[in-house]
Amino acid sequence: MLARRFEEALVLAHRLHAGQVRRVWRTPFLSHPLAVASVVLEHGGDETAGIAALLHDAPEEGEGEETLSTIAACFGEAVALVVRGCSDPGTFQQRKAPWRERKAEFLRGLRTAPERVRLVAASDKCVNCSGLVSELRWGGLSVLSRFNAPDPSSICWYYREAAEALCTEPGLDERLACELERGVLELLALLGSL
Repeated sequence: MLARRFEEALVLAHRLHAGQVRRVWRTPFLSHPLAVASVVLEHGGDETAGIAALLHDAPEEGEGEETLSTIAACFGEAVALVVRGCSDPGTFQQRKAPWRERKAEFLRGLRTAPERVRLVAASDKCVNCSGLVSELRWGGLSVLSRFNAPDPSSICWYYREAAEALCTEPGLDERLACELERGVLELLALLGSL
C-alpha cells in the first residue's frame, strides 16, 4: 500500500516540475512522472520505486545534484539511488559530453543496475515510446525537431539499445519487458516508414 510518503513525493514532484512542459508533447511535465509511476506500480514496484518514478526526471529538469540532495533528504538514499540511476549522466557533470556518449554511458549502467532502477527506467522508456509513436503518427518527422537527439537514426539506436539492456537481463517483469520490446519495434517501424 502507498502511505503518506508517496503523497509527499507527489507534492514534491508537483513543486519541482511546476510550470514545466514536456518538450515534445507540450503537456504539463508532471503528466510524465505520473504516467511512469503508474506503470511502475502496475508492474510490481514497491512504494520506494513509485516515489523514485515520481521524481526520476527532477534532477535533469532541475538543479542536478542539488535536486538529488533534496530528494535524498526527503525520501532517503534508496530513492535517490534509483533517481540517479535513471538520470542522464550529464545531469551531474560540470561539462556535458556529447549526446551519444552520455546515452551510451547511461545504457551501460542499465545492464548492471539494481532492480528498482531497471523497473523505473523500463517504465520511463515505455511511456516515452508510446507517446513518441502517437506524436509521430500525428505530426510526422517534424516532431523530432524538438528532441536533443541529433537524428532519427540516433533515436532508433537509443531505444533499441535501451530495450536490449533492460529486457535481456533477468529481473524485469515479463509483461513490462514485452510491452517495452513491442513499443520499440513499433517506433522503429514507424520511423522507418516516415
